[in-house]
Amino acid sequence: MIRELFSAGLFLALTATVAVAQSDEDYSARVSGNYVPGSVLGGGPIAPDNLFAGTALNGPGTNNNAYLIDPVTSAATALLDLVPIWGATFDPAGNRILYTTEAGASGTVDGAPLFEIPIDTGTPALLGVIRDDTGAEFRIDGLAMSGGVLYGSRAAADRDGIYSIDMTTFTATLLIPSTDSISGIDADPATGTIYGVDDTIGSLVQIDIGAGTITPVVAYPDAAETDIDGLAVGNNRAYLIPDDNAPGLIYVYNLQTASFETPLTAPWGVTEDTFAGGAYISGAPEQPLGPVAELPVFGTKIAALLALLLGTLAIVVLRRRATR
Repeated sequence: MIRELFSAGLFLALTATVAVAQSDEDYSARVSGNYVPGSVLGGGPIAPDNLFAGTALNGPGTNNNAYLIDPVTSAATALLDLVPIWGATFDPAGNRILYTTEAGASGTVDGAPLFEIPIDTGTPALLGVIRDDTGAEFRIDGLAMSGGVLYGSRAAADRDGIYSIDMTTFTATLLIPSTDSISGIDADPATGTIYGVDDTIGSLVQIDIGAGTITPVVAYPDAAETDIDGLAVGNNRAYLIPDDNAPGLIYVYNLQTASFETPLTAPWGVTEDTFAGGAYISGAPEQPLGPVAELPVFGTKIAALLALLLGTLAIVVLRRRATR
């Protein structure tokens, strides 16, 4: 009995150790490509309750900045230099910004490289390259994190729609096909509801993944503004982010009062860009309680140690019984 318990504990420990090693190898392979996150301006912790937003051209070599924007005063601070932003969202559980960007000198598909910016460091890092079900690099224009799942939108006049993105393999799976141009999406961190900006009908829309439906919420506030590619949702508001500087406004829709508020002033330069992305940085997430939520936080190394501890404890107990 003692030998069986010890063998079981040792097996669990070895299995967990191998899993950790394989995970490290996979991460090294994912980040070995020629993807450049750009220059970090300032660095350090990023304050919550700000907008993260930026624009992009369809091609590498642009001089775009990504900004932190005060949602009350419109005051903008450049966060990243030479980083075109295609899509972005905030991951509350990971306390990080996620964004897609252009391929740069590597020659890969624009909108496929997926980066993170941890809020506590402010330093971007490549997570992986988004791919379709054949393994080919795949353009994603908008991002939304809801219920722990990363969703993406694609408006490329080919295989357009709403996708789920596996955060281990970075494979995009089509959930809701669409012929409309929905470049920007984001999720309300309070409710998990996913919204999008639909340039085809000129409207903010609500996206129901379970029902597979896309429903208009409200028309764009300016009929002359027909190209809104970015969306950030938070603080009970949806921030509609155009990629141009005419008139250079970020529109603010209050989800509670169902009305538009005073728009923010965008910090873009004089050049009209092609894409835009944004995210609302909500406050630090609450720490989950309960053994089910804690297991992924501690990871396989702690699981291995617990298995060894339990095995050792069982051996001690049985030996004491055997000597009585």
